[in-house]
Amino acid sequence: MHCHTSDYRYNYLLLLYINIIHAIPYKHLQTRNN
Repeated sequence: MHCHTSDYRYNYLLLLYINIIHAIPYKHLQTRNN
């Protein structure tokens, strides 16, 4: 059964996209504090 592979890929890319968006401001905050 390979009917959900596209859904898993979409969710994985979506999580990566969200992580990148949250990681960028977090790095900027770290550099400002230091």
